[in-house]
Amino acid sequence: MSTSLRIVSAIKAGGVYFVAVSLFGFVLGTARTLIVLPRLGETVGVVLEAPVILAISWVTCAWCVDRFRVPSGAWIRLLMGAAAFSLLGVAEISISLFVFGRTIASHFAGYRSSAGAIGLVAQVVFAIFPQFVGPNRGLRGPAKRSAEVLEERCPSQPAEPRLPPAH
Repeated sequence: MSTSLRIVSAIKAGGVYFVAVSLFGFVLGTARTLIVLPRLGETVGVVLEAPVILAISWVTCAWCVDRFRVPSGAWIRLLMGAAAFSLLGVAEISISLFVFGRTIASHFAGYRSSAGAIGLVAQVVFAIFPQFVGPNRGLRGPAKRSAEVLEERCPSQPAEPRLPPAH
């Protein structure tokens, strides 16, 4: 695979990785905000949410590496993680500014709280996962089966065309 194709596959994988995990994160974040936060507080909510979103991130990252055939070289996996992390940062800042009406300064000040610091650490872990996953490496049991089901529904390579039997 040429260098330019490796770069394209890493960036595509990073984009899909970001979108997929963000969709799960939106659902979990909404549940945390509406259910956990009023009862247990923000820090407890983030502590409960972080392991779940990181587990989802691990499985999603492994699927993206397989699906987009991202080579195992450190720099190309770093590029995948950097693409996903950059998109996540832009999305977070945009939501903070345009949905919640915060300033950039107040957005970054949020990382000084316990919940903000835990969330930031989880985001960095999300960004480095591509360095550690491989083709289904680390996936066992139900997580491996989930990745297999995703592959069946969205195969990496198109299926061979089936020709009608000759008469």
